[in-house]
Amino acid sequence: MGISTDALAVAAINARRHAVSDRIRLIQSDLFTALPDRRYDLILCNPPYVADQLMDELPLEYSHEPEIAFSGGSDGLTLIRQVLAESRAHLTQGGLLVVEAGSAALSVESAWPTVPFTWLMSANGESVVFVLSADELDAYGQRFV
Repeated sequence: MGISTDALAVAAINARRHAVSDRIRLIQSDLFTALPDRRYDLILCNPPYVADQLMDELPLEYSHEPEIAFSGGSDGLTLIRQVLAESRAHLTQGGLLVVEAGSAALSVESAWPTVPFTWLMSANGESVVFVLSADELDAYGQRFV
């Protein structure tokens, strides 16, 4: 699922290239708007998470991408907040939400210090991807609204 038709076109090419087209469905949507009644076992999300003050510091090669792919608002959490607030309604019982928070990982921890995010270690040793279960979203969901 993505908002950009160009990004979805590239995803379709990659799905064909890796012979997984029959196992995935690409949907154009601004987060969950095109999926009002759907529930999933797993939601993977790579939202824009770069804080406004860091946008000018991105490497030159990032300038070839649209700003919408990176800009996460004043603290990098604009879309992450929305995903946290809305994802539970789209997860099955026992489902998982996995979100790449990137450079906003510390902001995530600061914004919700009592939420038990499980942080996954990346190949370069950084913890920039978090997991929350449907049960955790049930228990802590009011903090995200």
